[in-house]
Amino acid sequence: MIITAELSATFIESYSGLIFLDLNMLVMNGWEFLDEFTTNYYPKFNKTRIVILSSSTTPSEKAKGLNYPMVIDFLSKSLTIHALKALPLGE
Repeated sequence: MIITAELSATFIESYSGLIFLDLNMLVMNGWEFLDEFTTNYYPKFNKTRIVILSSSTTPSEKAKGLNYPMVIDFLSKSLTIHALKALPLGE
């Protein structure tokens, strides 16, 4: 397969995905990832949605996370099937 700029642009425009993001990562924490993704990748991958997973669900952290345009939910790490089914994926 030959990859062309046109094909790459088509892929980027049609790409959509869902990321489950743990805020407590070793090399780059979740907040750093969100800042990097927002600045460098979200313009190209603007259909991507992120669900933040955290052991800390304080109202201030949740509000901070939901302030990012691609974040659709902020869930406790005790993730359940019910929580997964309730995700707002149609947005």
